[in-house]
Amino acid sequence: MKRIMIAPLAVGALAAGLLVPPSSNAQQKETFSVSGTLSGSLTLTTDYRFRGVSQTFGDPALQGGVDFSLPSNFYIGTWASVVDKEIFANTRGFEVDIYGGYKRQLGGGMMLDVGLLQYLYPTESLYSTLEAYAGVSYGWLSFKYSHSLSNRFFGVMSARGSQYYDLTAIYPLGNGLNAIGHYGIQRIHDNGGDYTDWRLGVSKDWRGFTWAGSYFDTDSTFNFTNRAGRTRDLGEGGLVLSVSKTF
Repeated sequence: MKRIMIAPLAVGALAAGLLVPPSSNAQQKETFSVSGTLSGSLTLTTDYRFRGVSQTFGDPALQGGVDFSLPSNFYIGTWASVVDKEIFANTRGFEVDIYGGYKRQLGGGMMLDVGLLQYLYPTESLYSTLEAYAGVSYGWLSFKYSHSLSNRFFGVMSARGSQYYDLTAIYPLGNGLNAIGHYGIQRIHDNGGDYTDWRLGVSKDWRGFTWAGSYFDTDSTFNFTNRAGRTRDLGEGGLVLSVSKTF
């Protein structure tokens, strides 16, 4: 994690020198500066699961993101991952997320987090989705609510108002070891396909990396057949391994 400062920029200096006589005391420099905390991460995973459903046809994915914490508890960031080109037809096989929000301590160890998140898929807008979210965390337990603001919801049309409820626990066991539990409910507005997903796993901080293994599953079937004729249930239960590095 790095503390960075974008140096002040002299915006009007040249114009002032040309338009104001040298003897004038009106010459002033306009400046603009932004400071904040920059952090990032890289992850290699055996399967990219989003709300319990594979986005890579069960294949590995490389992922990475950058967060910029701004003054007054605001933040912005971006995150990207490889996805399957056939599941997300007419895309280049990438998902890029852009988000921004606000975090605030509520007292008693509770944290509030609200913001907007835009999911983008280059060259194909059908899957692009905008969600607003609000979450609260207390120690190792967190709850987050996401609400779709766009008419499209990951390829489902007329689904504005879709909702996702996320209850997650990351319980520290000591020596960098954590137990992970998650339960999620997806509600798709005015469309079929509502389902639940869950995850159980562990993570371990070791030699500067975070190593994790989790079992993911859903209560629905998401069959997809690729061009090679292989059919896979993208929501079936499975073990996912990952290694991450933060900087």
